[in-house]
Amino acid sequence: MIDTGFILTVALPVAGMAALGYYLPRLLTPSRVRRQRHAVYATFCAAVTLWLGAAVMMAGLYGSDGAPVATAGAIAPVATGVYFLKRAASSVIVWGPMLALGWFSVAQRIERAKAQDGISMDQSDPNAR
Repeated sequence: MIDTGFILTVALPVAGMAALGYYLPRLLTPSRVRRQRHAVYATFCAAVTLWLGAAVMMAGLYGSDGAPVATAGAIAPVATGVYFLKRAASSVIVWGPMLALGWFSVAQRIERAKAQDGISMDQSDPNAR
């Protein structure tokens, strides 16, 4: 027998966060980019997005389980937000490695594009040294 509660509250969120961890840096970095700093910036933005998304997802899961999340948020919004941000920080174990793979993939794409364009490091970034 399949436990649908486990699938909806654990398996799907974990799979979704892992997939987003890989694809967000790729989506946030345009293909015309030729500088690695853009890949780093996109990866940072993806990490913040995933962290905030995980906090919202955890608040939703707590709420669906019967916890008075809306009431707690109305009484003490900062404390409630900090609580869920702390809980969401533990989810980095799921999306962190995938985020690193996504960043590495983007970095390789940028280097491949630079090689195809014939751009050396000296020409692409005068501050690289």
